[in-house]
Amino acid sequence: MGGDIVVRLSQLICALSTHPGEGLSSRKLANLCGAAHEVVNADLEMLSSCFPIYFSPEDTEDFRQPRLWYYEEVGRHVQPAFRLSVKETMELLACLEAEQDPIICGIRSQLEHTLLPSGEDRERIRSQQRCIYKGGKPPYDALQPSERIYQLAQLCGRRRLVIQYKKQNGELSKRSIDPLGLVYCWTTGAWYLVAYSLPQKDYRNFRVGRILSYQELGAADSYETFSLKDYLAHAWGVQVAETIYEVKIRFYDDYNVHSRVRRETQGRSFAKLEKEPSGTLLYTDLVAGLKEIRVWVRSFGASAEVLEPDKLRKELIDSYQRILDRYK
Repeated sequence: MGGDIVVRLSQLICALSTHPGEGLSSRKLANLCGAAHEVVNADLEMLSSCFPIYFSPEDTEDFRQPRLWYYEEVGRHVQPAFRLSVKETMELLACLEAEQDPIICGIRSQLEHTLLPSGEDRERIRSQQRCIYKGGKPPYDALQPSERIYQLAQLCGRRRLVIQYKKQNGELSKRSIDPLGLVYCWTTGAWYLVAYSLPQKDYRNFRVGRILSYQELGAADSYETFSLKDYLAHAWGVQVAETIYEVKIRFYDDYNVHSRVRRETQGRSFAKLEKEPSGTLLYTDLVAGLKEIRVWVRSFGASAEVLEPDKLRKELIDSYQRILDRYK
């Protein structure tokens, strides 16, 4: 474990808080988080100003020497002595979400109870993901969530908004919405706000970069049966269409194509990959609409052959024929 400083700090806090008053050596803590004991001592000195953490008075002040660290239990939950911003809170919880270690899971549970707004139904919050990635790639560094993403995520499922939105054609409009979640679509490189549009009385996706401003109108309606993951389960990216197509595509292993296909389809609920006797890879899936997956298939060039549906196969044949015509 270790690596990212946020994860390392949370590991240290959790290890000490689960052994209140017992004392853990800096060397043992260093083994836990995979860092040098000098780094652990420096980390805990910094944390001691925010948490009830201290080292034995008998130990030296030199952080390069081993120390015995203690955690003083002051209540049922860990209560930081500082305020975390929305972004800091979500970053911390997101880091802990990926950890499977029981100790890390314990500290995440305690932090949720401490940091989430009082009065919220925490079990409902945990069961409904408000922020997901569609596709095999997380956001690039330049596209990491902005402060607005974190602010909107806090409002999802809680507050009704009126947004000023700029359409693709440049037209401005105002929409009254109940925000439900956020999704990053790697095919477009953009974040989208999934919301229930009150005027249209239906779910809509709004590109966050086109939301010019927003204001809170009050409490949102309850959408207990809505699941962001289920809503987008068939979508290749963010396109939600009524028609669900059974897609079959054969991939030839040119230039590590198979590795790319596995990587970029691994999160899809209905995807299946089958290695064929000829060495090709057969990909089957259920996809809502064909617009987004058509772009994806084209990116493989001659390494991909669409078998089904016939509509997608014909669209790609027409597309490639136009390319050939250009070169005549």
